[in-house]
Amino acid sequence: MITIHQPEKVNINGKVRLQAKFEDDGMESVLWNETNGKFGQYMTTERVDAFLVGLLWLGLKKGQNIKVKGPLSEKLF
Repeated sequence: MITIHQPEKVNINGKVRLQAKFEDDGMESVLWNETNGKFGQYMTTERVDAFLVGLLWLGLKKGQNIKVKGPLSEKLF
């Protein structure tokens, strides 16, 4: 099973990183996207949608269920 955790924003040297931890086969990893500080305000931590879309192919390829620990939009669900 793949488990995706609630996203968070992290500031690193003037850049903004939107990241979420995920677990796959007992190993924890981080999926992230980074932009300059100017556009960081548009990144949202309120939904897990982007990370589910990003990891959906991995789940399908491995035949695993995906558990989301955070809000998901009704439309994507």
